Amino acid sequence: MPSPGLGFPGNRRDGARQLSIVTLIGGAALTQINHELGQVVLLITIPLGLYWWTLYRQLSE
Repeated sequence: MPSPGLGFPGNRRDGARQLSIVTLIGGAALTQINHELGQVVLLITIPLGLYWWTLYRQLSE
């Protein structure tokens, strides 16, 4: 199955892994919100995670 978009895998197992990774990175950035780099990383991971979540929900099992 081809990738649904923007580097997202075409199956649910790999998609779940990718969502977990972006969640962990966003959580780590949230602990460093007082630092400029933490804010930048958080601003990248939030929209990316939401976009990947919509792609993940469209995948069939």
